[in-house]
Amino acid sequence: PVSLRALGYLALMGAGPLLLTVALAQAKSMRLEWTSPMYSLLGLLLVALAARLWPRRDRWIAAGGRQALLALVGSLAVLAVHFVRLENERAHGIVSRDSLPAAAMAQRFDALWQAKTGTPLRIVGGDDYTAAMIGLMSGGRPALFADLDPARAPAMTDDRLQREGALVLWTQGAAWTPSADLLQRYPSGREFFVTPAVPKAPAMEIDYLLIAPGQWRR
Repeated sequence: PVSLRALGYLALMGAGPLLLTVALAQAKSMRLEWTSPMYSLLGLLLVALAARLWPRRDRWIAAGGRQALLALVGSLAVLAVHFVRLENERAHGIVSRDSLPAAAMAQRFDALWQAKTGTPLRIVGGDDYTAAMIGLMSGGRPALFADLDPARAPAMTDDRLQREGALVLWTQGAAWTPSADLLQRYPSGREFFVTPAVPKAPAMEIDYLLIAPGQWRR
């Protein structure tokens, strides 16, 4: 049987980090996907709980061919559900983040920035997810200025922004959008992107502000 000490250790290692992240999320904004790696030990914790609560059925959790087959069937079932969901979204023109053509988007914005400024893109900011996605795939490996919030990016000083400029990105309905003052101060535009993986989906719109080097002012 599983001892209480062992169960406590598994609870601490399996659920502790997840609960800590949930607690921290109450004070600081975090993305749900950041907690994904913390689910890795929860299965072991559930097995230990089953062994503790139903010791007469420990044959179901012992290592053996039956258990391996059960784990395989369960894994295939999860993959099947995920596949069906993706195919359903594709059939109805629903675009998930995994399907977005991030590389093509970054390539176009790199070309746009290069054409307008003649320099490599060094800073990308604005809507957290959109800016991070484009920045990650950009050839210039730009730094991220999330939400244009200096508190989240202390390295983004006025001197650096004045020297390197910034490409500011967002989508309609995003958590962050630029103020009316910013929109009036800098050149803006909108790019449209189709999603090859989801042909029925409408083109995705990404708005941008182009703050060329030497043009930044707070």
